[in-house]
Amino acid sequence: DMTLSPDGKRIAWVQTTADGDGVAERNLETGEVTALIRADGREIMGLRYLTDKHLHFLAYRPEYNAREKDAYRIATAHIFDLSRKTAYRFDGYGEVLAVTRDEKRVFMSTGSRVLEIMLDTGNVWSDDLGRQAERDLVIDPEGKLRAAQEINRETGINRIFAANGTDRRLLFQEGPQPAQVHPLALMPDAKSIAVEDRRDGARAIRAIGLEDGVMSEPMFGLVNAEVQSAILDRRGTFIGATITGLYPRHEFLDAGLTGDARSLSAAYPGQAVRIANWSDDRSRILLHVEGGVEPGRYALFDREARKLISLMPTRPAIPAGDMGEVVTIEYAARDGQKIGAVLTWPARVAADQRRNLPLVVMPNQTLDLYEAVNFDWIAQYLANEGYAVFQPNYRGSGGRGASFRAAGHDQFGRSMQHDVTDGVHALAEMGWIDADRVC
Repeated sequence: DMTLSPDGKRIAWVQTTADGDGVAERNLETGEVTALIRADGREIMGLRYLTDKHLHFLAYRPEYNAREKDAYRIATAHIFDLSRKTAYRFDGYGEVLAVTRDEKRVFMSTGSRVLEIMLDTGNVWSDDLGRQAERDLVIDPEGKLRAAQEINRETGINRIFAANGTDRRLLFQEGPQPAQVHPLALMPDAKSIAVEDRRDGARAIRAIGLEDGVMSEPMFGLVNAEVQSAILDRRGTFIGATITGLYPRHEFLDAGLTGDARSLSAAYPGQAVRIANWSDDRSRILLHVEGGVEPGRYALFDREARKLISLMPTRPAIPAGDMGEVVTIEYAARDGQKIGAVLTWPARVAADQRRNLPLVVMPNQTLDLYEAVNFDWIAQYLANEGYAVFQPNYRGSGGRGASFRAAGHDQFGRSMQHDVTDGVHALAEMGWIDADRVC
């Protein structure tokens, strides 16, 4: 993980060693590097700046239950005060909901509770912001609760309320069924909230007015794609979304940011560009790049200077040349359905030698998932053993919208299997793989 400070002047990242993870920070103006944290055998994830003076991360400690013969991890949330060099610990998973505008408080979800934490002291000011049955709270930059979701476990009724202190006003209701609509964040106008909507089988984002409860059409006009995740700023305000695809893309409410995101993707052809975070004034964007022959690298984009600065690799232990090239292909199944797939070439095999190769077929095992360009360690292991690796997005897979998901209904062992088989035949017809050496 790497993160950019709100003022855009520093980066912090996780350093992994044999003794465990640690966190270091670099001043981008002077180049000075400071070691901040040593996690003593624990794994650090989710590193981010809360303010210019505070970092947040999760630390995972491995545990083994000898009686049940089961291994698991225990997570604790931490806030590190950069000025005092002091860490505050909070047991349980700590998802950050919002940092207040005055930079004095952070709201953090730890399972069944929402904590209001004073950043200068680590004291928990309140843990009863929402009612016990409520989840997915929406908090504004002043620290006020604006919306809340309540799911009745007995009836299956899902309700979303506008909130003002202890008052609640119903905005939306569905059920009895598994909840398909969930509140995400406050919209920039503070008059509506963004919600995730899965009612048609694919993930979309809509807005609901806090006064009238009117729900908008799905944002971003997605075709053959869906929302992978919402993008929120430090205040917990919705500003955009990451969109699914063989290569990810980003859509923002700010058209200028969307344009720059597309330009950044174009600057790295054949690679997946993911925006990690940005400075508060949005003059600097931190991005992560992987795919093609790149195992992973962070870069910084200066929007004012229109300059890209390479920062550091994310997998420095991988020698140059040991990366199996990751590419995408599209082919037609026997009924004409277009199928997208990820193909990893064997490492250290020149492009003009990629003929009659042994192939490993590695489809995803969960329909909600989809294959995309990234660093897949299993595929890379096989590529280093001399195999090409084929990862098709057969019909029914996620990522391509509701109609493509629905096309897989009742097709297990039928069209879904044909999509995989026809992909292998297509690779063989192109002469890339040996049809007698496929598994």
